[in-house]
Amino acid sequence: QAMVCLTKFEIADVRALAIARHYYGETKKAFLVSVGKFSGWDCRSIDDTIRIEVKFETTPERTGNVCIEYWNCHLDEPSGVLGTSANLWVHIIPENGGFIAIEYELPKLQKLVIETGYLRTNGHDSLFKIIPIELFKANAKRTFKFESKFMKEVPNQQ
Repeated sequence: QAMVCLTKFEIADVRALAIARHYYGETKKAFLVSVGKFSGWDCRSIDDTIRIEVKFETTPERTGNVCIEYWNCHLDEPSGVLGTSANLWVHIIPENGGFIAIEYELPKLQKLVIETGYLRTNGHDSLFKIIPIELFKANAKRTFKFESKFMKEVPNQQ
């Protein structure tokens, strides 16, 4: 079987599609998925009542923390959690040999990022907050097991 090599944006597209399928299953609303680099949202319901930003991170298994971007220093403007036009944030992390999705309504996540965690930079142009995973999960709207045949078909790359 041939190895599929995808760019980080193509892998992000696969994750967004999997989340859109999950929310379609829950809501029975049709979803649109942004393909490629787009900063507004990753997927949204056709009626625009649900706009989701999807993030995937493997480091919580090793560090016990999540990393949330919130500011672009180069442009001196909000980015990540403060810059998205989404109203839901879904953070996917590995857990117990599978994946879980941690869902936040944006105002609650923005408040958490502003008030907690410790500051880090990527050394280039972005500021992040590092938040312990247990605190992050405890403040979430909900967590759910995230399963997707698409995620299994794509190599575990970031």
